[in-house]
Amino acid sequence: MKKIILWSTIFEDSTIFKQKLTEISWLTAAQLKQLGQLRYRGWGQLSRKLLTGLKDDNNRSIMDGLWETNANFMQLRSQPAIENQIKSANQANLTTADLQDTINELYTSPQNKKAIREVMVVLADIKDAMHGQTPNWIFVEAARGGGVAGRRTQSRSKQIVAAYQGTAQAIVRDQVQRELKEKIKNKANFNTRLVLYFLQNGRDLYTGDAINIDRLSEYDIDHILPQSLVKDDSLDNRVLTNARINREKNDTFASEKFGKKMGAKWKEMHRMGLMTKRKLDHLLMRPDEISKYATGFINRQLVETRQVIKLVEELINAEYPSTAIVSVKANLTHQFRQTFDFPKIREVNDYHHAFDAALTAFIGTYLLKRYPKLERFFIYGKFAKQPVNLTRFNVIRKLAKTDTPITDIDTGEVLWDKLTDIKYFETLYDYKRLLVTREVSENYGAMFDQTLLKASDNGKRLIRKKQSFDTAIYGGYTGKTLAYMAIVKVSTKKDVQYQVVGVPTTMVTQIEQLEQQGMTNKQAVTKVIEPLIAANNKKMLTYEVLLPKVRFEQVVRDRIKGQTHRFALGTDTYYHNIQELYLPLTLQRAFLGKQNESEVQLNQNLLTVFDATLAQVNRYFPLYEMNKFKKILNSARDQIELLEAKNQFVKNKLVLGKQGILTNMFIGLHANASYGDLKVLGVKTDFGKLQVPGGIKLTGDAEIIYQSPTGLFERKISLKDL
Repeated sequence: MKKIILWSTIFEDSTIFKQKLTEISWLTAAQLKQLGQLRYRGWGQLSRKLLTGLKDDNNRSIMDGLWETNANFMQLRSQPAIENQIKSANQANLTTADLQDTINELYTSPQNKKAIREVMVVLADIKDAMHGQTPNWIFVEAARGGGVAGRRTQSRSKQIVAAYQGTAQAIVRDQVQRELKEKIKNKANFNTRLVLYFLQNGRDLYTGDAINIDRLSEYDIDHILPQSLVKDDSLDNRVLTNARINREKNDTFASEKFGKKMGAKWKEMHRMGLMTKRKLDHLLMRPDEISKYATGFINRQLVETRQVIKLVEELINAEYPSTAIVSVKANLTHQFRQTFDFPKIREVNDYHHAFDAALTAFIGTYLLKRYPKLERFFIYGKFAKQPVNLTRFNVIRKLAKTDTPITDIDTGEVLWDKLTDIKYFETLYDYKRLLVTREVSENYGAMFDQTLLKASDNGKRLIRKKQSFDTAIYGGYTGKTLAYMAIVKVSTKKDVQYQVVGVPTTMVTQIEQLEQQGMTNKQAVTKVIEPLIAANNKKMLTYEVLLPKVRFEQVVRDRIKGQTHRFALGTDTYYHNIQELYLPLTLQRAFLGKQNESEVQLNQNLLTVFDATLAQVNRYFPLYEMNKFKKILNSARDQIELLEAKNQFVKNKLVLGKQGILTNMFIGLHANASYGDLKVLGVKTDFGKLQVPGGIKLTGDAEIIYQSPTGLFERKISLKDL
């Protein structure tokens, strides 16, 4: 069998594969024909050493465990004996290899490799800022990942359809089948209530009573295992039930209150594929069984299983072997934000990253001191075999429900004082200025914009597909792409200009050839871009390349509309704003609104947020004089006041309300290259599109600012000093 799988993967040519199969004498003709159609492609990331070379305490490999036990791969891999051997093997590899070479060889995506490199250079920069002192603790948290909009709900509906078409069709009611087809036909949003409705066969999982699909909002979503016991918001721990029944259940176990009546039905739903084994276990669990599942509860809340986090921890440990690495799952910071009302509005600014980092360090420190016996769950490289004996484990809920300070039993240190600590985090949230840096880059990809236009579009100055292909006949590309930029001092009879000039990717090879012939980079760029300079400056007397290579997103400080301001060079014709919008906690809460808040109050709050945002634009965003952005916003208040608070759908068309307008303002003001849509206010250009068609020109007082990865170090070069 191993040979068949190996040959199917290695030999892409089916003829060779079929020939190899004939070497196995016991295969029949029918089996040879069927196997010949089998194709495996690609290689797994699991090595033979991992699967068969590492042994647990019973001298059993992972493959042996998969054959001989009911444990899955992750359970077998997580055994302390196996984990310890993996850590030792990885560390041996890392310590003998260059860091960058190690990252290049990692079995992960280019995006992950880029993120890992950024982590390592940020750590090195912080160490430099601390005069070479190695940190005692490093707290690691990764974003949960946004995914693709609509992807999860779509897969949920497909999963339900697959279940209904399998063994479950024997018990699913005809009416529920029809309702599912109708919802899919109408492209309904398969939210949690609707998914639970179909997974429960249209019935209350606690009572067996039918649920009215047209009144789902009147039903409660209950946690099978109480939140006071464990934080688990997965579908495996939630049911759709009557609101009165949910109140009666309160924090009791489902098995105690409903198991006698519904236990047999739950088991049938599991057999028929409408319920996972984990959900069935939750429903049938008794209070005296909690300790048996304690390790699993803690694992789900504390243990980070994503491969990229494991890779980061291994690399950090190789670079900083004396540093303790604490991994904090993103769901804990998310739960803290939700519990204590610290909103994350990503469109406003990038400060939410810093706030999450502060939360990560706080929660990690709290876990270390509050639960020292559980450190194996969140400290890299810690292993233990002793069982865990906890009856309740919901970290953030404990912080919310405790009004008295939580202290360290041994030292008396106050680990959590709700009033004091929440006030501290409110102060952090309201910091007006934080260091935010962005990666500068070059482009060595496609030489042209990849849109091919037809010959009738020849008036758009097309570029030939091939030298012999006339654009009047064959059409062509829309424009050249840039590799990087240069800053050039151009002198005329009237004045001296400091121009940002794009260096096309088509010229990079010429520049490199001249460098190989002995020219400096500055001399080579000067020679190659001369035709570009001459074409755009008919009255030029002389020119000088001051900076031959300026990367995209390079930070510059210069006068804009009479105001000295920092910005980034998006291209030779596009400014990118890097001024962060500041909205205090009170205004961000006001923007989102409160539950049961009146429409009048929400409208007033949104106008207050608009006024505060406009005041920031007028004072700190001089680039937005372009395209009359400021002028239009300053005259738009009366128009905005007439809008509804929230977005509305009128005849299947989205009509922006105050929240929608503000969101698009935030997007266009965000310190990146994204644009908002404010056409409803009369803004014809994409809001935030800061283009100078004739090319960006700087003043002699402009400063080029080179930043370290964290922004803790800066080096400034004034153009007039070059």
